[in-house]
Amino acid sequence: MKIDRMITWEPCSNNTILAELEIMNSNPDFNLLSEGKEQLSEQDILNEHKATFAKERYLVQYESQTVGILDFIMLNPKDQTPWLGLLAIHQQHQQQGVGVKVYLHYESLMKQRDITKVRLGCLKDNRKGFKFWSKMGFSTIKEIEYNGKPLYVMEKNLT
Repeated sequence: MKIDRMITWEPCSNNTILAELEIMNSNPDFNLLSEGKEQLSEQDILNEHKATFAKERYLVQYESQTVGILDFIMLNPKDQTPWLGLLAIHQQHQQQGVGVKVYLHYESLMKQRDITKVRLGCLKDNRKGFKFWSKMGFSTIKEIEYNGKPLYVMEKNLT
């Protein structure tokens, strides 16, 4: 699979908080589903940086514009599987194929790291997200409750 050379990733840090906040707050419907509020605060983003799992978190640039956030862990200790934790695209860049390109770039990276399958969680009420992940080839393997909300655990084989 060809890697899109127009996509670059910048590791997130305390210096990227405001850019992350802008991306997340451009998606108030997702924030409401996932966090129970339409707008996140700087502290909410900082809390994401202090996750208990060793995760990689990046600002994503496409054609020299910051378009999204991607984070993932290489090994979930509960199932020994890599998990894609977040793929958030700024509202102004949605419905243009950017999310697909960013995901395919991530998938290519996983294959380079000899990963054969990845998982993610999609909130049951996130119909838009479920449609996207299904289109990307993910299948629901089970439904669980996470932080009091129904969540689909989805998986994709990369071989």
